Amino acid sequence: MSLPLEKRYVHAFLNVFAPALTMEILHAATKMCLFLQEHRRITFMLKLSILDEQVKREGLYRLCDRYHLGEPFKRLIRLLQEDHRLPLLPDVLCHLEEVYMKREQIHPFTVHSSTQLAENERGAVEQFLAEQLDGTILCTYAIEPALIAGIRTQSPTYLWEHSIAKQLRHMETAISR
Repeated sequence: MSLPLEKRYVHAFLNVFAPALTMEILHAATKMCLFLQEHRRITFMLKLSILDEQVKREGLYRLCDRYHLGEPFKRLIRLLQEDHRLPLLPDVLCHLEEVYMKREQIHPFTVHSSTQLAENERGAVEQFLAEQLDGTILCTYAIEPALIAGIRTQSPTYLWEHSIAKQLRHMETAISR
């Protein structure tokens, strides 16, 4: 099955610029995507043939500057404009981080715990995740008292939970059958 057009642009962009990208740049690209999604008029205006192409490009360049996105993103804008696909920019930006992380085998996890985890506990969680998956594990930590005791590690793809809250859910399910 063929990839959607915006994802083909993402892969082409990453084929050229992946070595120059950092997580900070990818987060900034995602923020610009969210801005463009929130301000749909901008994408609509990119479709207007009566609006000068130079004006469109310069406006998007300023937006790149606002989000500290450098020359690679300006080249992406030029390419999309030359291909008459400028309205795809928000979708390309939105898929960029996801495709990059999958390609580079980077797994972001949020680790929820009922209380603050000590450094050795964090290390044990990260070691467990590293044993389960190939690639790089990135963890952010959050306190969630509703777990009662235990932890839940969650990524866009994976979920591992060992908590009192989970045990109570299982008991409730068993009783309600």
